[in-house]
Amino acid sequence: MLHTISLRGMSSEHTAILVDGMRINSAQNGSVDLGIFSSSNIERIEILKGGSSSLYGTDAVGGVVHIISKKPKENFSANVFSTVGSYGYRAWEEQIHFQQSEDVRFRASLRNETGKGNYQFYFSDGKQRTLRRRRNADYSLMFFNSRIDWKANENIVAFLNFNVDNAQRGSPNPVTSDEGSARLNDKNVRTNFTVEWSNNSRIVASLHSSFQYGYETYDEPQWGIKDVYVNRAAILEPHIRYVFSKNISCVFGGEFSRSWIQSNALTDATRNQQSVFVSSEISATTFSQTSFESIIYPAIRFDNISDVGNAVSPKLGINIGIIEVPEIRFRSSYGKSFHAPTFNNLYYHFFGNPDLKPERSTSFDAGVVSAFDFFGKIQLEGNYFSIDTRERIVSDENWKLKNFGRVTSEGIEMEGTWRLLEERLLLSMNTTLNAVKKLQKDSVNDATYKKQLRYLPRQTTHLSASYSVHHVTFYVQHSILRERYADEKNIEKLPDVNISTAALLYRFSFENIHPLIKIEASNIFNASYHIIKDYPMPLREFRLSLSLQYQEQK
Repeated sequence: MLHTISLRGMSSEHTAILVDGMRINSAQNGSVDLGIFSSSNIERIEILKGGSSSLYGTDAVGGVVHIISKKPKENFSANVFSTVGSYGYRAWEEQIHFQQSEDVRFRASLRNETGKGNYQFYFSDGKQRTLRRRRNADYSLMFFNSRIDWKANENIVAFLNFNVDNAQRGSPNPVTSDEGSARLNDKNVRTNFTVEWSNNSRIVASLHSSFQYGYETYDEPQWGIKDVYVNRAAILEPHIRYVFSKNISCVFGGEFSRSWIQSNALTDATRNQQSVFVSSEISATTFSQTSFESIIYPAIRFDNISDVGNAVSPKLGINIGIIEVPEIRFRSSYGKSFHAPTFNNLYYHFFGNPDLKPERSTSFDAGVVSAFDFFGKIQLEGNYFSIDTRERIVSDENWKLKNFGRVTSEGIEMEGTWRLLEERLLLSMNTTLNAVKKLQKDSVNDATYKKQLRYLPRQTTHLSASYSVHHVTFYVQHSILRERYADEKNIEKLPDVNISTAALLYRFSFENIHPLIKIEASNIFNASYHIIKDYPMPLREFRLSLSLQYQEQK
């Protein structure tokens, strides 16, 4: 099963995915399978919502997800980890950190996951509901990840990431047809080398480089299909940050990349990209009595993509202090973004169209952020957003792709966290009300005009709570998806999704050894639900994880 993410009602290919500052979106389909990442190697994930092509170029229409990997630790440490779970789930991982010298540190991990994927689900034919098992949804995943950090001197630091993953998976059919026997095999190699030089506190120069290789096969014996895809991408990104004064700083940068594909399902293609951008941060003190800082963020980027054309993406953001205690800030942004057609869009033998133009969007958002103390620490945020996309790539009645539609994604986001009992208890909530509508008619009597796009919920809500005491942490989350449709005319409404998960962690230590026990339960109330029609999700699942870490003390 592929794991993707989308922001603000846009598709997964409209979200730019970065790892340690480098874009990893596939030129073939624009998406990233987030299932290839091991969470144990992730330090944090930063999410920037809204159009951001002014900094990140193509794909950043809905927003940007930046995955930042863990740095090697100073002291030697080793960790072994194992998980067993429902439906034949098994996972193990080994990880090591050590310091070669005062200037060189190293981290490496190897992880394996397997599962039968034969989970239970309820099937309804409109008359009765029966319990069934999924077939051809098994998987075997192997990940290797390493990182070396090097400090050359007081002014120069560098790091090298090296990743290899191998995924073999079944590709099940809809449950309304036969089980199918299609198989997906993916092998990927990704490197990321960054060197940074700083002369003083006023100037920092960095050079990011990346090479990505992917080999994918799709085998469908029943239809005699055996597609092979070989993807390569090389990227070079120089950046310079210069601080003019304590109130003004600028970043100048560029992106120079080459992507190419060889496949029996697509016309072989090569894409060259040259991009330059400049962004600035200008701060000032307001004239209010609170003397609260306000910041302006102007940015602009030019992209030239050899098989697509040019794009200019400006953006202006503001962040204004309104009240200092309790802290209340107003922020807003307006900008242009674009999404370049993928290799699949342009060159796929069956439905590709080499004359496609980039999708172009205008985004606006405005909101208020507040933080204050009330029996603990409370942070609240509310935003209005709008993304108007033109030259939307859609398929006609013969599945041929074309630029035609106009789509708007408009909504309200609300988020809140409350830390109580000396931050042992954390309560959080986020909800999005989102209307994603087609605003251009295919015909005079187009029944899809101003209707919600398929599968995109009008309301998404996540509620969670975690409580930690001594060595024990308990976590629970409830997720809600409401008002989704399986058809473009909004006639076939899908049932609402209400899913609860929980986890219990127990950590303890003796001297340098740190064991951890984790019990997880997903879909606690055994809800029957579909994210995509006729592709059911699992009923209740359990997992038990054991981890043992050795940490050298100095």
